[in-house]
Amino acid sequence: MKTAELVTLDPLQQVVSVLQEDIVLGRLPPGARLVEEDLADRLHTKRHVLRQAFMELERFGLVERKRNRGASVRQLTLEDVSQIYAVRSILERAAAAQIPLPLGKAELKAIVAAQRRHDAAVEAGDAKAVFRANFEFHDALFAACGNPYLAAAID
Repeated sequence: MKTAELVTLDPLQQVVSVLQEDIVLGRLPPGARLVEEDLADRLHTKRHVLRQAFMELERFGLVERKRNRGASVRQLTLEDVSQIYAVRSILERAAAAQIPLPLGKAELKAIVAAQRRHDAAVEAGDAKAVFRANFEFHDALFAACGNPYLAAAID
């Protein structure tokens, strides 16, 4: 994550973004323990911010928290992944169907810009940038549906 991007996010969102990226890109593999002290040092944050981030990541299905054992990266089965993507597919189709056409200039500009960043990242072979641009693209696309609850459910 670039320094300029970190400045615009609150501390919780910074930590959530970094950990989410680390999990999705495999730097934190399934089953890895998320040790608060180590992560607090690495991310220059407080432990209570990490605990909040773990709750957020648990809501996303990326982290498991167990009483008296702490948090770890969730180990998803093939069936888990299949079911998650089935639900996501339903939500994405519903959001896409609600996007008013023609799209407003601002919405279209945001979607096209995110797609261009994605294309450039793919061309450069930059997995982190591909991941971020993909998120930006989908956030911009589903925000255009005009239903913030549906967009949040997809997120």
